[in-house]
Amino acid sequence: MIKIEKVTNLLSKYPLEELSMLTGKMLGDGGLSIQDNRRPRFRYTHCITDFEWSQYCFEQLQNIMPLNPPIYKKTLDPRIQKGYTESFYVQSLTCELNDYFQSIWYQDRVKVIPFDLLEKTLTPECIAWWYQDDGHLRISQGKLRKIILSTDSFTNLENTKLIELIKLQYGLCFSLDGQNRLILYDQIQIYYFLRLIEEHVHPSMSRKLFLPPPKETFADKRTTIYLPASLLIKKPTKEIHNALERLPRVIDIVNNKKTYFPVVKEQLEKQLKLNEIHKGYQVTLTTPQLNSIHIVQSMTGMQLSLIVKMCFNIP
Repeated sequence: MIKIEKVTNLLSKYPLEELSMLTGKMLGDGGLSIQDNRRPRFRYTHCITDFEWSQYCFEQLQNIMPLNPPIYKKTLDPRIQKGYTESFYVQSLTCELNDYFQSIWYQDRVKVIPFDLLEKTLTPECIAWWYQDDGHLRISQGKLRKIILSTDSFTNLENTKLIELIKLQYGLCFSLDGQNRLILYDQIQIYYFLRLIEEHVHPSMSRKLFLPPPKETFADKRTTIYLPASLLIKKPTKEIHNALERLPRVIDIVNNKKTYFPVVKEQLEKQLKLNEIHKGYQVTLTTPQLNSIHIVQSMTGMQLSLIVKMCFNIP
C-alpha cells in the first residue's frame, strides 16, 4: 500500500483532533521506538519541570492509543553540574495506530515529515502541541523578538516545504536559521501565531505565551504617521482624527478571533504583494486616541501607522 493510501486510511479510522495532537507531538518530542522483529511503540520524554505537560499529553492521547502513564527517569550526565538529569518518560503499548505511523512517518528508521498527512492535520492545536514541545518565544526589553520552532532533526528540504505549507495555510512567513530551525521575526505575525494557538496552550506552558503590557496612560503627543499616498489626504489633522473615531470598531475587530484572523491574514497577504508609496503626516494625537491605539498594539503587534491605515479602510 503506497503512503498516500495509508494516510487516507488513517484519517478515516481515527479522529482528526487526536491525530492533530499526535502530529504536533511527532513534529516535537514524540517518536517511535523501532526494533527488529518488534512492532513499534510511540514514546516521548519531557524534563521533570514539565511533568504537568507530560501528564496532560498522556491524558489526551490515551483516548487514541494505549499508553503507560509518565514514569520518572534519572539519567547520569557528567556534562552538567549536578551530574544527572531528571525526566518523565511515556511509552505506548503496540497498536495498529503505531503501525500506521511507522509506515507514514519513517523511512529506513529515520523520521520524515509526511506532508500528505500534515495537509489535513496541521491545525492550530497541532501547531500548539509542536510549539509547547519544541518552541521558544524570545522576549527582550518587554518586546517580542522571535518565535523559534526546533526542526533541526528534519532535512533542510523538509523544513523548506514545511515553511511553505504553514504559509499556505496560515499566511505566516517563517524562515530557516543557521541551525535549520524555523524562525518567525515579524511582530504582527508573532502576535498572530500566539493568538492562533493560545487556547490550546496548557497552563503549565504559559511561559511560551506573551502577556500584554499593562494599560498605560499617554499624554497628547505630536508624531509622524505614514499612510499610503493613494489616500489623497488634503487636511491631515482633520481626516486622520476622523478616521481614528473608528478605533472602537478596530478594537472590537482585533478582540474577536472570528474577525481578527481574517483581517490580519488579509493584511499579511497585502504586505507581501504591495509595495505602496507612503507619505508622512505630522499630527497631534490625544490621550484617548493614544490609549485606544495602545490597546490595539497590545493585541496585534501593529505599529501606529498601520493601525491608522486600518481605521481609514474599515467601514
